[in-house]
Amino acid sequence: MAVIDAQVHLWRNGTARPPRMPHPHLVEDALRGMDEAGVDGAMLHPPTSWDPQSNEQAINAALAHPKRFAVDRRRELIADRHRTVTPHEL
Repeated sequence: MAVIDAQVHLWRNGTARPPRMPHPHLVEDALRGMDEAGVDGAMLHPPTSWDPQSNEQAINAALAHPKRFAVDRRRELIADRHRTVTPHEL
C-alpha cells in the first residue's frame, strides 16, 4: 500500500509561521524527507500567503516527479478549490 502525505508545502521566499520550518522548503528537501520516512507521494499545497511564487514551484515539482507529487488548489487554473490538478492537466 502506498503511503501518501496529504499536505506538503514547498516555498523559496517569505516567512512561514510556526509550526512550519523557519527556512525555505525546496523539492529536494521534501524528497529527502519523504525517502527517510518511507513516504511514496505527496499532495502539494502551495503556501501562496507567504510565497506568491509557490504555485510555480509546486507545479514544477509535480512535472519533474509525477509519481511523487500532485498539486492541490492551483488557484489560477481552477475556481473549485476542492479539485486536484495533476501535471497532465496543465
